Amino acid sequence: MHRNRLFLIAASLLITSCGRSPETSSSDVSSKTDISNSSLSSGSASSSSSSSSASSIAPIQNEYFEFTKFGDTLALSKVKKTEKVMTIPGTFENMPVTTVLEGVFRDKAKIEKLILSEGIESIERYAFYGCTNLEEIAFPHTL
Repeated sequence: MHRNRLFLIAASLLITSCGRSPETSSSDVSSKTDISNSSLSSGSASSSSSSSSASSIAPIQNEYFEFTKFGDTLALSKVKKTEKVMTIPGTFENMPVTTVLEGVFRDKAKIEKLILSEGIESIERYAFYGCTNLEEIAFPHTL
């Protein structure tokens, strides 16, 4: 019963988050790369702003993602580069990643499969809006 409820929640999230906007265009989907925590290398912090209340702190980032620190945890605040298959890490630079912020994957049409690692606890609304080629999301038990 609990598993069915989780499936319904996940399906509802997927349906409400993956609409097509008029500005959406197709992207090149020529590569298939799994972006995981072990294959990511951190880059230097930039001073770009975030929609969060912690915007005064420089984001923590690498080639693919930008994270914003909230206390002792991180939130995925920006996707800088996409691949067909992507994994949102459960930890980054020894800090837990617990949240996917609103609209982070907006119009990222290249993504076909998304893996959310254990430790992710919340996904804000419209996180996957406009992901027109997204066919599969692997949800963690922590969600």
